[in-house]
Amino acid sequence: MSRSARFFNCIVTTALAVVLCIGTAYSANLWKGEEVRQAAGYPAIIKFIKGDPEKPILVLIPGAHHMARIFYGDENRRREDFLSYWLGKYGYNILAISYPVDTPSKAFDGVYPDYSTQAWGRQAAEITKQIKTENNIKGDIIICGWSMAGKSAQPFNATAKKIGLDVDFYISLSATPPTLGICSMNNNIAMFPNGLANRTKSIAGWYKQIKKNSEYNDGRVIIPWEAYKADYTGAISIQQQAASLRYKKGEKEFVRDYWADLEDTKPYDFVNFPLVAVILTNNHMDKRHGLTDQAAWSLYVANKIYLDYCSKIDFNKLPAEQWRSLLDFTRNTPERLSIEVDGNHFFFVGESGARETAVAIKKLEERVQAVKAELSCILGKPIK
Repeated sequence: MSRSARFFNCIVTTALAVVLCIGTAYSANLWKGEEVRQAAGYPAIIKFIKGDPEKPILVLIPGAHHMARIFYGDENRRREDFLSYWLGKYGYNILAISYPVDTPSKAFDGVYPDYSTQAWGRQAAEITKQIKTENNIKGDIIICGWSMAGKSAQPFNATAKKIGLDVDFYISLSATPPTLGICSMNNNIAMFPNGLANRTKSIAGWYKQIKKNSEYNDGRVIIPWEAYKADYTGAISIQQQAASLRYKKGEKEFVRDYWADLEDTKPYDFVNFPLVAVILTNNHMDKRHGLTDQAAWSLYVANKIYLDYCSKIDFNKLPAEQWRSLLDFTRNTPERLSIEVDGNHFFFVGESGARETAVAIKKLEERVQAVKAELSCILGKPIK
């Protein structure tokens, strides 16, 4: 073999080794059924569970500092303790999407402190379209956002419109809308040296709620503490949290910038929010959500009806009876699209709560179709 041929083989072998090494770095830390996808310029770890192709895709988006694994668990856990198992019983297609989380077990191979709310929603929408197309799913999209994932609703839906993805509606799983002031606009959150938000002290408090759920599930451990700490949670970008703090490269702490946060979360862009249904909790451990979620999301429901569904209605020509029907409909819809479940902020973790949540999601899908059919009748035009 010539020197040039040997040199070429060496280059090819080295390149192959690098590729294999990168693949191993990911695959060694991925769980069964998980894969890495790139979208909106960032990686995500997803798990897709195919159901009936005629039924919707339920896109499960986790909250602050959590992997989407909170929806499906690992192989050592009881499948019945996780929401995806019970949703599968209804034939739904399930897509769980983990945005970049720097877990202690290193699920992701890098950190992304500049990851924004807009990137989050765009990424989730683009991946959803990939999965829908690849698997020939005929059903529409139902977004299920938990906790902080309320902030992904607007960018997901706005992106979906641009890329031809039909979003049926959004379900708040004890989720926070990006409305100013719901979460403190003056929070001080420490920064790790890698630029991510340091909320390590919060993790034990979150776990207390999961541990509490054991009482309603035969006293068994649902997720062991060490696994939860290492594989389910980690550090994330400050810019997803709507704390009016932004990451600036070269700075040793986060910079407060209200306007940048407002432009990233876009709480005012009512027309680009999807129709919202709400699952409400009733346990004092989730006090803010239990007390305020229905009222907070009703702002978006009412404005979705007015600014989007009624955008081409000439109210001056609307008969009095039709106007009365629209008034009553708009005022009553937020309550109709709300269901209370037993539990704390982790109400869907543990068999009893996971089963109840799946039932609630199925009911909300039926209610949304009834609501849209009624509004179509009132306005005399189809509502999608």
